[in-house]
Parts: sequence; C-alpha cells; structure tokens
Amino acid sequence: MRFVLFVLASAVALAQNAPTATGTIHGVVQFAGGGQPIEGAQVRISPGGKEVRTDAQGHYSLDNLAARSYYIQAFSQRHPGAFQALIRVLGAGQDLAVDFHLPPMASISGRVLDQNDEPVPNVSVFLITRQYSAGALGYIRVSVQLTNDRGEYKLPSVNPDRGFFVLAKKMEQHVDAISDAPADPKLRKRIAVPTYYPGTDSLEGAEIVRLRPGENREGVDIRLLRSASYCADGVLEGPSGPAELHFWFEELRPSDGVTDVGGMYIFPTQGATGSDGRFRLCNLHPGEYRLTASDGQMTVGGTAQFSILDADVHNVRLNFLPRVAVPGEIVFDGKAPENPVERKVSVLLWPPVARTVWNGESTSTESTVPGEFTFPSVSTGEFPVDVRGLPGDLYVKDVLYSGQSVLHRTFTVGGAIGKATLRIVVATGGALIKGTVTDKDNNPVPDCYTAVAPVSAASEAEFSAAVLFPQCDQNGAWSTPRLAPGKYYVIPSRTAFDHSPETIDRLWGSRASAHEVDLTAGATEQLTQVLE
Repeated sequence: MRFVLFVLASAVALAQNAPTATGTIHGVVQFAGGGQPIEGAQVRISPGGKEVRTDAQGHYSLDNLAARSYYIQAFSQRHPGAFQALIRVLGAGQDLAVDFHLPPMASISGRVLDQNDEPVPNVSVFLITRQYSAGALGYIRVSVQLTNDRGEYKLPSVNPDRGFFVLAKKMEQHVDAISDAPADPKLRKRIAVPTYYPGTDSLEGAEIVRLRPGENREGVDIRLLRSASYCADGVLEGPSGPAELHFWFEELRPSDGVTDVGGMYIFPTQGATGSDGRFRLCNLHPGEYRLTASDGQMTVGGTAQFSILDADVHNVRLNFLPRVAVPGEIVFDGKAPENPVERKVSVLLWPPVARTVWNGESTSTESTVPGEFTFPSVSTGEFPVDVRGLPGDLYVKDVLYSGQSVLHRTFTVGGAIGKATLRIVVATGGALIKGTVTDKDNNPVPDCYTAVAPVSAASEAEFSAAVLFPQCDQNGAWSTPRLAPGKYYVIPSRTAFDHSPETIDRLWGSRASAHEVDLTAGATEQLTQVLE
C-alpha cells in the first residue's frame, strides 16, 4: 500500500514539475515585392502583449508561447504606415514560421505657389482621408509636412490603394486676442486661404489622389487661392463671467483623429484674452470654425461654433458648460443567467472625432453585470459607447440614453432634459458565425478577410457603424464575437476591408450577392465559402 501511494505521489510531483509544451513563432519582416528586410521592425502579439524587434536581417522570434490563437502585428516606426496583422494558431510545442510582407509606402511631392507662381515657404501640407466613425463620415488629417524655402514638400509614408486629399494651409501658432486689422473690410489685405489640390477651397471640389505601392507621385502642385479677410469678435465668459482665458480656434473640416491608415493630433491656433474676456480674431476666410477656451489649467472648458460667409461676425459668445456626471447601469434583457457573471466589464466613451479631453474628465469605467456605474466628470459633446469583456454568450442588445436607443450611434452628453441615464441592455444567447474560406480546389485561403453586417442596417452610415471585419488565420478559418440573433450578410475577400466610403459603398452595393446567415439564439453557424 505504501508503494502504491509512493508511485502516485511521484506521478503527481512529476506532472506538476513537467514543463508546459510551449511553442515559438518566428520569421522575417520584409517589404513586399522586392523582399528587402526591415531592421528594427516591431512584432507584437495579442493576447499577452509580448513584443520584439527584428535584427539587421529582418528576423524575429517570440518564444515560450502557450498553444492558442494569436493576433500578430508587424510595423515599423522608421516607415510609418507600413503595417500588417495576421492571425495564427500555434499548436503545443510547435515551431511556427510567420513571415510578414509590409506594403511599400508611397509618397506625394510637389510645390506650393502663390498667385504669381512664386514659391511659398513654411506652408503646412496635409494628407487627408475620408472615413466613417460611429456612423458619421469625417475628413481626417493623417500627416503633415512643411514646405521648404523653394515651396517644395514631400509627404512620405502614404498608404497605397486608398484615396487621399492634399491640402496646403498657412498655420499660425499664436495670435493676439485683439487684432489690429482695420475695421473697414475694404482696407484689409487679401489673405491666402486653405487650398486643396488641384486648386479649390472646398473638399467637394478637391481631387482624390490614389497611389500604387511604392509609387512616388511628383508634381502635385498647389497654387494658393486668396480671399477677402474677415473678423470675428465677442466675449469669452468663464464660470464667473468675463475672464482672462486661453483659447484656440480651428476650422471644423478637416479634423484630427485616428483612422484605419493612421492619424494625427495638432494643436490649433491659440491665444489668450485680457481680463475682460474680449477677442477680435481676423485674417479669417469663409468657412465654419470652432472656438474653444479654458482657464489655462484645462480644468474647465467650453466651445462655440460660428460661420463666416461674406462679412464679419459679431458677438460670438462662449459660455462654459459644467461637466456632468453620467450615471449608468447594465441590466439583463429578461431573465439573468443562473451562474453569476464574476468579472467586471469595461465601459468606454470614445469621441468620434478629435476633441480635447480636459483634466479630470472621465471617459472609462468598469461595471459588474448587472450593476451600476458612473462617469463622474464628462464634458458636453457626442460620444459612442463601447462595452468590452462580456463573457460567455452575453452580447449587447441595446444601449439607451434618456430612453432613446443609441446602439451603433453617438449620444450627446448634456443634451437630455433632466437626469439622463445610460442604460446598457445585455442578453444571453449571443450567437457565433464560424467560417472557412477556400479556393475552387477546396484549398484554404489564408489571411483572407470577411465582412459581417446585420441585414437590418438601413443605410450606408448605419452599415458602417455595425459592420465587423473578422480576419482568417493560416487555415482560412475565422470567427465573429457574440452577435445578436438575426440575419447577417457575410462577404469574403482576399484583400483587407476598411471604413473608407469607397469600401463601405462597395460592400453596400454587394448585398444582393452576399451570403445571408440567419442566427438563432445561442447558435453557432458553420459556414464555408469559396473565393475564386
């Protein structure tokens, strides 16, 4: 009997001390086409967040990895925009080779000239893209370069195969609160206005520039347009009335932000008023503007918008709106599951376009399910709601603010009457779609993409807010997160999808030929699709 116990104890000890069968992911990061290795590229995996850099030959190795599916990203800070992400399933003890072929970035170059064809130095030239965010189409700055003494510029690291606008604009970092421009508009000098390639002051008239991988597009010249100079005056009022305040102003379009192909944030033209809060801003051209002010510590703030057509604008008043607490709750739709949800989930508020986040402002929190939560200090503005970490078969069925559904849309903090509550309705029975994509010979198509969108989407904007883009692994397999029961379009592709209007328009137009899946509560739909 003692011998049996000894053998069992020894077996348990050996099992406890036996090393876990971990694997390795290794490979090369290089440019597509020529195959030039990229030194110093970063390779990062998720989950886990482990990251390594490539050596001089572009090699990398990630060791001691548990057997599971990984999302692996390769990118290079030396070549901004060069990026590739792959999904790979690593087996126990497997030595898995994963090579990355980053697309060669393109570039745009040209000159900025005045009305006399003379070069204009120190002009900011912006690369701008269009993208849907929370169901709204925005024009977003991606990168910027200054012209040199000869008016020349070059925008490097332009993502190929996507349309961009090019904008030339004179930027002022600081202005006086009270301009000394003449009161009579006829006595003011004409000013250079922001000009889009090939020579227009509006986005609607601008030409979209599309490049091939590795292309260096030259001769994208812009001749700055000119217009009459206008002014806007008014009073900035703090919480206790007119006060000395810091302010900055900018045009509403294009905006800062983050897109599928990068993004940027720049600090716009700024200044400070005197103790009376008065301002008179001049050298303004026709357009729509946003004026923002704070107390200098960015603990309080407010905004005002105004438009200039063909005359000065007077009595612009900016009142500071207090931050508000946004209470909320997560509730179940119908009966709660028998087993309680043990872990908390994250609830996030993300501005759909660039917006200053004030000191002490809260835009993220956690909550039990079910449970109550609060964003204690949020400035007025529009926010979409993002819920992360729902376990099991739970899914977000609806999001309500002041009783109105804002699922896949933004809600306006401070825009409801009375004490408005954010109500997140979750339900059990979330369904899955698991797919496999093959070619006509029944071979898996690795690294393909799939668009999954609800049939109920009534417009391109709504479609863009609800669509998901699951990616295939090396076996052509993909899976969605938990979805609400209902009908969905499923559209596979060999190339990546994005939220540009061109992609959304193409997907919207292909609904008639898309595969349609009808998901029932708690179901897992297995789907095989063939790509020619």
